[in-house]
Amino acid sequence: ARRCGWRVYHDQDSRRNEPGFPDIVMTNGRFVYCVELKAQKGRVSKAQQAWLDDLGSSTTHHVRVWRPSDRDEFVEVIERDAREPQAR
Repeated sequence: ARRCGWRVYHDQDSRRNEPGFPDIVMTNGRFVYCVELKAQKGRVSKAQQAWLDDLGSSTTHHVRVWRPSDRDEFVEVIERDAREPQAR
């Protein structure tokens, strides 16, 4: 992926991450992929499937930088978007 121009994030030690978060997040500026890597017969855990389902069903992707001074905006956005009906 990197040789083809993608920016790739892969956490080398996921033991301290949120359970189930995908192994790789990559983007080429046009697409974002969240990928869980498994052995051929590996199984996806419930936590992994929940992350994949939520990320895959998202119809709107937001990219932001929030700072402590943005706390009010953060709270407003999180509360507003939590009230939006899910499109599932």
